[in-house]
Amino acid sequence: MSSVIADLMTSIAQTIERQLDESTTPLVLGEGLQGWSKRIAPDGEKVTAGALVHLAVLNDALVVAELAVMQDGVFTNEERIYITPLAQMAVRYLGQFRQFYEEFSHGLDDVKYFLDLHMNDPAPFGGRSSDTRWTGAEICRRFAINAGDDGPLFLYRDAMVRLVDDIFELTKGSDPAWQKDLREQIELHSRLEKSSASDARRLAFCAPTNTSFFHAVAHSAEVFERDPFDVEAIHFEAREAFNRTLQRVSNVNRPSKRGSMLLIRGESGAGKTHLMRAFRRTVHEARLGHVGYLQMTSTSGSYARHILTSLVDSFEKPFLQGEPSSLACIADSLMRWRVPAELAAQLREEPEPSARANIVGRIVDSLVAQAEFSSIDVDLIRAFVYFATNDAVVESRVKRYLRCEQLSDYDRQHLGGITPSPDENAPLRMIVGIGKLVAASHGGALVLLIDQIEDVYEADVAQQRFRNLMDALRQVTELVPSSLAAVACLDDFYEGLRKSLTRSLLDRLELDPPPVRIVAARSTDEVELLVGSRLRALLELQGARVHEDEPLWPFGPNDIAQLAGLRTRDVLDWCRSAHESCVTAGKLVPFGKLAQAHATPPAPAKPLAAEWARHQSEHTLGVVDEEELLALLEWGFRHVARESEATVAVSAQDGLEIAVGDGAGAKRSLIAFCNGAPQGGKLARQVEAVAARAQKAGARAVIVRCSDFPKTAAKSVTSERLGQVLKQGGAKVFVRDTDWRALAALRAFVDAHAGAADIDAWLREERVASRLDVMTKMLGAELPPKAKPASAPPPITPAPADVSPVSIRSNGSPPSIEPPIPSSHGGTAAGPIFLGRTRSLHRSDVTRDPSTFVRHAAFLGSAGSGKTTLALNVIEQCLVRGVPALLVDRKGDLCRYATPEFWNEPEADPARAARKRELYEKVRVQVFTPGAHKGRPLALPVVPPGLADLDMSERSTLSASAAAGLGSMMAYRGSQVEGTRLAILAKAIELLAELGGKTEIDIEKLIAFIQSEDPILLDAIGGLDTKHFKQLTEHLSTLRLRHASLLRGGDLLSAELLLGHGPFATPGKTNLSIISTKFLSDPNVVDFWVSRLLIELTRWSSRHPAGHLQAIVLLDEADIYLPAQSKPATKQPMQDLLRRARSAGLGVFLATQSPGDLDYRCRDNITSWFVGKIQQNTSIEKMRPLLSEYRSNPAAKLASAGPGEFFVLAEGDVAELKAERSIMKTDQLSEDQILAVAKTEKT
Repeated sequence: MSSVIADLMTSIAQTIERQLDESTTPLVLGEGLQGWSKRIAPDGEKVTAGALVHLAVLNDALVVAELAVMQDGVFTNEERIYITPLAQMAVRYLGQFRQFYEEFSHGLDDVKYFLDLHMNDPAPFGGRSSDTRWTGAEICRRFAINAGDDGPLFLYRDAMVRLVDDIFELTKGSDPAWQKDLREQIELHSRLEKSSASDARRLAFCAPTNTSFFHAVAHSAEVFERDPFDVEAIHFEAREAFNRTLQRVSNVNRPSKRGSMLLIRGESGAGKTHLMRAFRRTVHEARLGHVGYLQMTSTSGSYARHILTSLVDSFEKPFLQGEPSSLACIADSLMRWRVPAELAAQLREEPEPSARANIVGRIVDSLVAQAEFSSIDVDLIRAFVYFATNDAVVESRVKRYLRCEQLSDYDRQHLGGITPSPDENAPLRMIVGIGKLVAASHGGALVLLIDQIEDVYEADVAQQRFRNLMDALRQVTELVPSSLAAVACLDDFYEGLRKSLTRSLLDRLELDPPPVRIVAARSTDEVELLVGSRLRALLELQGARVHEDEPLWPFGPNDIAQLAGLRTRDVLDWCRSAHESCVTAGKLVPFGKLAQAHATPPAPAKPLAAEWARHQSEHTLGVVDEEELLALLEWGFRHVARESEATVAVSAQDGLEIAVGDGAGAKRSLIAFCNGAPQGGKLARQVEAVAARAQKAGARAVIVRCSDFPKTAAKSVTSERLGQVLKQGGAKVFVRDTDWRALAALRAFVDAHAGAADIDAWLREERVASRLDVMTKMLGAELPPKAKPASAPPPITPAPADVSPVSIRSNGSPPSIEPPIPSSHGGTAAGPIFLGRTRSLHRSDVTRDPSTFVRHAAFLGSAGSGKTTLALNVIEQCLVRGVPALLVDRKGDLCRYATPEFWNEPEADPARAARKRELYEKVRVQVFTPGAHKGRPLALPVVPPGLADLDMSERSTLSASAAAGLGSMMAYRGSQVEGTRLAILAKAIELLAELGGKTEIDIEKLIAFIQSEDPILLDAIGGLDTKHFKQLTEHLSTLRLRHASLLRGGDLLSAELLLGHGPFATPGKTNLSIISTKFLSDPNVVDFWVSRLLIELTRWSSRHPAGHLQAIVLLDEADIYLPAQSKPATKQPMQDLLRRARSAGLGVFLATQSPGDLDYRCRDNITSWFVGKIQQNTSIEKMRPLLSEYRSNPAAKLASAGPGEFFVLAEGDVAELKAERSIMKTDQLSEDQILAVAKTEKT
């Protein structure tokens, strides 16, 4: 079928479309094609560049197919069947732009009639138009030359040749000369000189850039940022151990009795800090807790105090990029879920201190009356309530209180009189209190990541310090059951000091979970992953593309081979040196000769680094006014020039003004504080005044606050004023206490070491101030990279061999939660579910209580193992008990439940016949066909309904998932540029939901909102570049044209409809809904659609909590939705659903015949595993982490299992089962049969 050709053409167009921007579009499309857009579109509507690319390549294929089909004057039924999918895809675009074809845009009933019209159409993109013939080939050729990627062109040529050969194979008696002529035309129009496509890559690799793609050392500040180059395959065992432990301590359904400590041992350069960075991202992206990161120092008098200070510093950082801090998320969750709405509103609106104190007191009284808060210090609760006021004056004092620093009488007045405890145990009590507050308000974990632990080493006192540190962590994990402390240290350091620990401490560190050792040497595969992702980002930044057949260019196989066995740090440093040498030379240079050409750069000064670490940990900053902070900023800007050797001019004569760069090209900024409260318009007036001053001075306005910018209503004056500043090129900067303290500590340190001989070298190496967010955001420009000679790749010395590896989940009910909805059938408990019989000599029944499946189940086995039949057997028995089910059907075999043939088939076994009759009497079957209007389509709202009702963190999470789904449909692959566009898209979805309330947001509104560069959106995205808006709206417009049928028309997707609840209930019947994904045009669309289904089920779960089984959803081929090695749009929503559905009584069944590809990190959320015949050794090996958790490991028996024979893994035990068959025997239906049963339903 030509559906394969249509998919290939779509993939080609998406690859090109993703790279189009203002500079590349004219080069790729050419002036002619851009000019045709208005002639093509009805009413002069502007056609997007992406849509033109899709139309051009599809039209080429359609014209060639028409020529091949009609050359003998006969149109056979086989040819009709073959060409229909291609024609249907092409007409989607033609129908949107040409009224002539509009009648065909929703389906082709008469393909021959359409082809006759198209072949005789002389207008642009008609079959007789000479102007637009072969424009698809020309676009691919231009793209290869200008973007350096000839992949689409070669794919185009191969697809077109395949199309011609397929059709001539179908056409009996065809003229071979005609076929030869068509192939020659394809070859002619897709011809390209190989060198043309290489120029762009070569220029891109050798071009200067301020971005470092190969920096080898992870700095502590980077831990709080997303690592775009993280390779999950590296240190996989350590990640697995961390994830298992995290799931255990954060599980609100089965609370842990105590926290855990995870020891990670490794060699220097093995990547411990990179791993800590990945751990933080894992916790926060999954909304499983809050992370504190700390590096140890050698002279800390109290390690509990050092842990506390680092914890508060970490909590000041954004929870995720573009989101508020952890402190703000905790306070928001506390107020939204635990405080009456009217009290929370009063607190936000009250500016007068005494009246505010009264409201705070009433809120605290309401909280301490709740059982979850009974063991938490009332002053700590009061502090977080005050933090929720979003008042800069108050917030700075709250953070000092959290650090157990002394407060003056004046300070305490701002906090309702609370007083920090002065005793030495106060820091430990505060850590414990914060951990318990996180659990009480979110149900999340407190995670401590301890790095650089070897820095506590000093020979004479090392053992005592190490013991004190470990004891402090032990106390935290014992007193906070939902806590996890992950400790990373060098192997030799730990071996030398472990003998100083008591037996109980050793048990906590080395048992449950055991230590994980990470190795430094990277394998060839790991080197390729490390280097490949960075090369791709480097080339894409310069507008070039990676060739899929040469993903590591310009490095060859010999280069990669010599890097195998090196540490991560050494691999990246070698690549850095190679890249810098090419940039310096302005051309590619032989990498093999670099070692003789340059010297290795000197190592940084270690003594100063150690002194700085001690100084920074001990330095404190009291309460200072704006004038003093402005003076500190002035010093900071002058110091940045010293660190980076950049040109930074500073003037403090009339406010603080800075200029980055030389002469007329310098970028000037006016820095001003706007710490006013939003109430009464004070903040808006401050912003307006600063903007006017900046405009008068010819500078951009930089609005600075000492507390986070308030979360005002999207239509507020404050939000509009800030958005206008950003639209004019300004910036808004929230300076955290951690940055003020770091800057003040650095100033004191530099003054104290003014005479040190190596101070300048150390400053240029570390660039402490230049790395601070406050400096980079205010300067408004990328500082030039640290001056460093283009050095040679280090000598290839293999590393030694391995010497022996927010809403965070809500556990409280939101005020608007609806009660569990009973089944319309009124299902009663009718005994346990019968699974089958044991395979032992004394055979006995194997049963499970239905409530077991609230905690989810997985059915694993090769094709023919009977896994789907076993899952359906369970579902059938649940259906007759009144539990509705939803089946996601990829192949078409589950739709058989809706056919009369199934229900009319006789059953020889009387017991099975009785079961079938009972099922028939009690079930209502409905089939949905998203993407096919001839069946029963389901329409997806662009913005998930109910977003505006969620708390800040959960709204952000679901908006990001919705954006990821749309990104999947636009074929986004996760590059840095695409990541930025997705961040903008997610924020736009979130804001539209807030602005629109209950109103449905369609894709037209979303496009218009982004295209207008609304000041509210600009305010929300902060420093992200608005240049991405145009490309994003182009891609969304193309998506709208291509997939309009998915976004509107038919029933609106809702869990209530699928499960038969509320207005969709049928008295006396239980819903069995089947969604066929066969009519979704490509895998990207399937990803999008299923991700939105999962989001909808998650939303339903949060609104219908229940302790019993309310419904079941089955996802066959689940490894596609939850794969181990990739991140499709379905993965995060699936993980969220597995965690949240349990509290709603929604059982998730996952079935797969590719068990080796499933992500087993979900196993802590799945308590029942049914494992059948698996023959592939690689699959069994990948399952070992799962199988090893049970007393009897069945791995050796899996290959010999017969059909219907399973190992049941549950609660640590293994049982052998001969499974009972389902009543329905799976048998795949054709597309026409599926559409037919979807039009009617079995009631």
